[in-house]
Parts: sequence; C-alpha cells; structure tokens
Amino acid sequence: AGVDGDVGTGAGMLNGAERQVGGGPHVKRLSRAGDIEVHLGLDGEYYLRETSRLFPPETPLKTIAASHLFRLLGPELVKSNPLPLSSDAYSRFQTAEKKEGREAIDAATQRLRLVVVPQFAAWLDEQDVFDAKEVINELHRRGVNIRYIGLVRSYLSSEAGRLLLMIEMIARVVKVTLNEYLRGTTTEAQARQTVVGFFNQVLGAGPISEEFLRSRLVPLIQGKFELGLSDSELAKANPIRDYMCLYPTAHHTLFVRMQELCGVVFTPCDDHENLLFFEQERPFSGSDAVAELVVKAKGLQLVSFFEAITLMEQAKTHLPAEAGPLLQQASDRLKAAVASTPDDPNALNNLGVALLQQGKAMLDKQLVLQAADNFRRAHEISRKMSPRYNIALSYQCIADNELDLELASDYYDQALAALDFVTDPASPLDASFNLAAAYCCYSRLLRGKALLSSADGTLPMLLKAAECCDAALKLKPDSTVAATNKAVVF
Repeated sequence: AGVDGDVGTGAGMLNGAERQVGGGPHVKRLSRAGDIEVHLGLDGEYYLRETSRLFPPETPLKTIAASHLFRLLGPELVKSNPLPLSSDAYSRFQTAEKKEGREAIDAATQRLRLVVVPQFAAWLDEQDVFDAKEVINELHRRGVNIRYIGLVRSYLSSEAGRLLLMIEMIARVVKVTLNEYLRGTTTEAQARQTVVGFFNQVLGAGPISEEFLRSRLVPLIQGKFELGLSDSELAKANPIRDYMCLYPTAHHTLFVRMQELCGVVFTPCDDHENLLFFEQERPFSGSDAVAELVVKAKGLQLVSFFEAITLMEQAKTHLPAEAGPLLQQASDRLKAAVASTPDDPNALNNLGVALLQQGKAMLDKQLVLQAADNFRRAHEISRKMSPRYNIALSYQCIADNELDLELASDYYDQALAALDFVTDPASPLDASFNLAAAYCCYSRLLRGKALLSSADGTLPMLLKAAECCDAALKLKPDSTVAATNKAVVF
C-alpha cells in the first residue's frame, strides 16, 4: 500500500487521472499506467519498470496501428491540462470510466492542436533571431511534441521561421537514416567512411543525391511530420533540393544542424562555409574529413546527472584544493543536464548545490551567487521549500566570509528573507522538507546578523534565535546541531 501510494503520488504530480484498472479480485484504482511494474530489489529499494506509457496518449490515429502505445502527449502539456488524464483511456487495462477518460484525452489533443500549436507559431513569428536548440526547448516547454513541427510550420507567416523548421525536419530524418546506415558498420574507419558518403548524398549534387532526396527523405519527412511539406512544395520536381536552393546562405546552417543531431563533428575547415552544397557532387572527400563521432542518446542528461553526483561525493573526501577540480567537473556535467532540460527544477537545484560546494572550496563569491540564482530558478518552477533553504545557505556562506560588515549584514538579510517561511505558521510546507534544519539555519543567521547589529537590536535577535533552536529541538529532540546552536546563542 505504501508503494502504491508513493507511485500514485508521483502520478498525481504528473496530473494522472485515477481510474479503475483490472477486474474481478484484481481490480484496483490507479493513477498510473496499468502495466507499470514495481519491483523490490535485493538491496531493499523499489524499482519501476515498463514506464514507456507513463504519459497518456493523444487521440489515436486510425491510420497508425496501436498509436495509443507510442504517440503520447508531452509532460508539460499533461501537467498544464485542466483535467487529469488517464494513460489507459484507450487501452484494455482501464475497465471503467472509459468514456470520461477518452473525452478528456480528446479534449487535450484538440487543445494541443488548435490552441497550443498556433500560440507557439505566433511566438515564433515574432522572433528576430533564431537558434534551433532554443526554439526546440521552447517547443517542449509549451508541451508540443517534435512530430508537430510540420503543423507549426503550416501556421507560420515568417519565411525565416519556415526555413528554420524545414532545416530541423531535414536534419532529424537525416539522423534517423544515418543511424540505420551506421548499424551495418563494425569499425570506426567504416563508420567514418559511411558518414562522409552519407553527408555527400544529402548535401551533394548529381543523380544519386537527387534520387536519395526525392525518394528517401521526402517520404520520411511526410511520414514523421504532419504537413511537413506544403502542397506547393510537394509539386516541385525535388522538394527538398528546390526549397533549399532558394536559400543558399542557409546551406551551412543545415550542415551544422546535421552534425549536432547526428553526433558527428567534421574537421574544422575555413572552406566549409564556402562549400557549394547541392551543387558539388561530393562536397567532402576522405574519411579524415570527420574529426569525431559522438555518442548520442535520449536521456543523456541522466548520465551527466549521475556522473556529477559521483564527482560531488568524491569531492567530500578531499581537501578543498583537491575538491575544486572535481566540483568543477560536476558543475560542467550538471550544466549539460540543465541545457538539455532547462525547466527541470531538480537539475537546477543540483547544479546550484555543485556550484555552492565549489564556491565554498575555492572561496569564490561569484560561484556562490550563481548557485543562489539556480536555486531561485528551481523554486520559481517547483515552488518547493528546499531551493529556498539552499538560497539561504548560499547567502549565509557569502555573509560569513564578507569583510565589508555592511555588505555582510545585507547578505544575512537576504538569507533570512529566503527562510522567512519558517516563522509563518500559514506557510504550506513540503511533506519531506527538513523543517528542523531550516530552524537551525535561521537561528545561525539571526546570530550572525546580531553580531553586526547595534546593542539595542542584538538581544531580540538572539532571543528569536533561541526560539528557533527550541522549535528545532521540538521537531527533532536528538538534534546535536540545534542543541549546540542554542548553547552558542546563550
């Protein structure tokens, strides 16, 4: 029951609808997909499996078999939906309330297509400078799946925006096709030759390239992206080549985006920007044109995250001078994770922790301020108390080491403001939040501020600090930190 409750709470946070799953003696009410499995490991920890249907489907398409199993709504859209959504509304697991569940799914799908997509297109039309990665990040923030960029493009009036999304569609089907080719290679040398030959096929000229673009990539774009190419574009002899030749200055942009998505780095060359793509039969020659093949994988931010956590744990066993480089590596990996998921409050909070530890080890005030900024962003997104607690720790760290007493007093004030919820009985606190630790921190801040204050203001602050220690001891009677803080106050 405890595990079901924990999983159900997680599903509820993702706006999952509770419904009846199964039948007979096995009937249950769940707010997660009916085929998600929970296993108890030999280490005593619980593990989730079969989470591919964690999020609910969009309205299934009759033209695509079993599309409810893989054409899922994005997490941002699901969380922002007015009604909870069922992952099983169109599956056989749900045995009751199917009509209501499907109506909610259909309404969410219509909201995506008729409201969210046009709103994103309107936003894109207003942009002056385009960065593909930032545009895609904004797409995800609004809960729009990549497969809808063709539909987005159909709403655009900006030619620059239409060109950007055309390049994105080409680069993405190029990535899928190149991966198919690379599966047949067994050595790095073969892989490099394959990459060069493939890029020549896509960006070159001549009968082979013409046929490849027309008969291979165009159908892939049309199959993967709804309304990927307009009727007028499809009427051309070679839709991709004819469209791209209208914008010669964008050829290098396509080349760069193909490298980014395919995990390929070509040898830096000043001539790359001057290559005549779609005009030369073989723009690239020799496998030495490829400098590096990079592993690309979905969820790579998780690898960066766990590497960073390992580095941070290692840093705890080293002296500050030795810990600094380890924490720098941890920060770099967490920055990569944040770049991949810029609105993930956990990634932002963890980056803040790494920067705070690094700032402490290197006595670098700017790093600690960067940490506070990441904690603030994490709190703005999640509204949880832990990032605010970390903001207070950041400003306390600066205040404790600030030689300018007036500045130190200001930083103590900012730290106290971040923790002001501990003295407000009406503050909604997270169930897992360590309130005792917050009280201890608040008492330390008051003590530090009191030492910088006039005689008249010192006693009230110290008395309030003692009250916070008492509150901490009431929550956690065996807290040696709270007891020590109280002793120091008196």
